[in-house]
Amino acid sequence: MYCSIIKKNDIYPYQAAELEIEAYPLLDELTSKISTLNLERVRRSKSKLVALTRRVQKVRDEIEQLMDGDGDMAEMYLTEKKRRMM
Repeated sequence: MYCSIIKKNDIYPYQAAELEIEAYPLLDELTSKISTLNLERVRRSKSKLVALTRRVQKVRDEIEQLMDGDGDMAEMYLTEKKRRMM
């Protein structure tokens, strides 16, 4: 389960990088010209960042919950060991 959580969420670093690439020019534009349009663009970018942060936090919480259970840790170890043997 742990591995599937990680693999399913491999895209988050790329999404974060895309948001960063998007946000800096928007902030630069806003500092040079404050307008309703520029404020709206920054607001949309912030909303995307907040949504990504929430998704990443959920993954982090799930991983922490898995790591807290000794039985889950043993099961992950046995699953990984079985995969290596195949």
